[in-house]
Amino acid sequence: MQDQLIYRDPDSCLSDEAWRRAVLVFVLSEHPRQVPLGEMRQELLPAEAEFGERDACQRAVRDLLSTGLLVVNAELVGASRAALEFERLETA
Repeated sequence: MQDQLIYRDPDSCLSDEAWRRAVLVFVLSEHPRQVPLGEMRQELLPAEAEFGERDACQRAVRDLLSTGLLVVNAELVGASRAALEFERLETA
């Protein structure tokens, strides 16, 4: 996925909104598969990610979960029905 290259750039400092967008785009692109959290972090973060970057990624998951756009089942993350419907409306 081309967008992921942006998020793997170690020199980029992404806002919380950009992290939420990155996580949601990634999870939607993987649908219907639910993705292990570790695999998602590996895809979105550079190998040498510092605590702040890892924490921002985790905050994005927490924020998207609290707004109903993600579902988490143990260590698996997936898009909620609301997120899928919004994506369908946006691309229709």
